[in-house]
Amino acid sequence: MASSETLSTDVLTIGRGSGAEVVPSCSALWRDRRIVVAGGNAQAIAWTLGLLPVAGDVTLVHDNPHFDAAPSDVDAVAAAHASMQIRLVEGAIRRLVEVRGRLRAVHVVTRRGEVVLRADRLVACGPLLPPTDLAATAGPPVRSAPPEPALAPDAQTAPA
Repeated sequence: MASSETLSTDVLTIGRGSGAEVVPSCSALWRDRRIVVAGGNAQAIAWTLGLLPVAGDVTLVHDNPHFDAAPSDVDAVAAAHASMQIRLVEGAIRRLVEVRGRLRAVHVVTRRGEVVLRADRLVACGPLLPPTDLAATAGPPVRSAPPEPALAPDAQTAPA
């Protein structure tokens, strides 16, 4: 599992004061890309909605069905999901897969098991990965990841 110090430039972490509160809708970084947005706060909702007209595929991952955002924005996300403009995945990001320094997939643990979402970019609006390196140093046992599962049928897309 990657620590926050080793994440690729394909991962944007957003927090208060990060300067990344505005969605760069015209940026080539996002155009026609497979984007995973992680979080359930107002920033995650804003990024999800802002990327809709730009990205090729947008998936919002949140660990529960409730969002901490304006009801009108939450309704807009629900409508986008109902019209199949975005995917909603209830779960927690377990790990990221990089190939030659580029993000390729995001593993998400859901109630039904683990799914793999193909992704070119990740926008993390809140804590992304647990600091297992710190836990290992402190002494508790830290288990390594099991073998990778196959891509979920709805997560399969053509390679970029």
